[in-house]
Amino acid sequence: MSDALANYHEFCQLGSLAFAEYRQKGRSPHWNDRVIKATRSRWRAIRLPRRGQIPQFRDVVPFAQRFYNVRPPVDQPNLESMIPTNDPQLQNMREILTRVKSFFSDGVFKYKKVLGYGGLGMALHFQYDGIRGKRDVVAKVSLRGWEADDIRKEERVTRKVFRAAHCIQMIRPRSVGRPELEDYTSMPPKDDSSSESESSGEESIDEQPAAPVPRAYRSAAQIKERQDRYNARIRRWNEWKDRPKDNAPSRKDYLLLEYAEGGSLENLIEKLIDWASPGGPAAFATIPNTVLWQIWLCLVRACVAMKYPPRKFHPHRPKPPRRPPGSTHTEEEIKNSPELRKDPQNIKYLFDMAHYRARQSTYDNAEGDLIEDIPPESKRWRAKNLVHFDIDPSNGRNPLPVDTRKHAYRL
Repeated sequence: MSDALANYHEFCQLGSLAFAEYRQKGRSPHWNDRVIKATRSRWRAIRLPRRGQIPQFRDVVPFAQRFYNVRPPVDQPNLESMIPTNDPQLQNMREILTRVKSFFSDGVFKYKKVLGYGGLGMALHFQYDGIRGKRDVVAKVSLRGWEADDIRKEERVTRKVFRAAHCIQMIRPRSVGRPELEDYTSMPPKDDSSSESESSGEESIDEQPAAPVPRAYRSAAQIKERQDRYNARIRRWNEWKDRPKDNAPSRKDYLLLEYAEGGSLENLIEKLIDWASPGGPAAFATIPNTVLWQIWLCLVRACVAMKYPPRKFHPHRPKPPRRPPGSTHTEEEIKNSPELRKDPQNIKYLFDMAHYRARQSTYDNAEGDLIEDIPPESKRWRAKNLVHFDIDPSNGRNPLPVDTRKHAYRL
């Protein structure tokens, strides 16, 4: 307890104010004596519950340790059953399962089982058995059809935590004998970003951008620039909504993910229940504190990965190659046209693209996960808001000043 506090009552008052500042403003809860004395009038004004037992709780049964009770898992419907059903949702999922199994049935992928399904998608366990050996793979598809913006959005978000050791990683299709997915017209971002394209996240930038100019002090040029950005965003949305839609698109949206052999935390709890259930091998199950702390550390590091993605902040992250400047013609046009191949610039473009693809392949296949950690203070302003605001106080409807985010993960 700080020397600036006279008693335990003041300690509790200070703790109430410190937690409120942390939860609402993201301010560090570790206050020094100078700050404690400067804010004394504020935390001394906080009213605490009076001492003694609260009248409403006088007849409460004294505390006694109780075992954690988990409801038994609910059996999901069998999607592979041949029994007819009148449930349209179940029938739709059975049809999707049949289509996905047929799509991956090329002799290299062997279907194992359905891992689960929910409101947005279905996850299936496959085993790849090709020239690179055996590998377990999870294929995730949408329940809304092959063309699915929700799968595309999940792909973009998952790429943000690329190489994070405590986040499930995507598997490139070509690494397991599948062709790369075709390009698509992506849904425009919903935020009014000043950047036309999202940063790769690989740059080492220390200088914090200037704060936005208040509306009352903007020049005519700044107002026009913001209006032009807004009009461009509306135009991109209209173009995306009016895009031609193919009823049988050649691109089929799906994700290939790592397979977690040990299952989920929910599976572990269910196994402990079975272990300690009547007739089980033990009267009750216990988990060593070291294991609990390891599980907790993994969860914390996963949150850190979403706040400070290793691909963007880790000091030892591999650097991706830069794509060469574009050409007025595509590679296919240059390859198929003798006239275009006479231009030295077009030939150079073909060589540059071949070199770029080779370096990109080396970058994509680089081994080794990056352990998540909090970056230096000078880089924390570039943090991502992927962690839910119930956990991250700096991520909410009212954005906090950038300088208040630097202590958000010190607890």
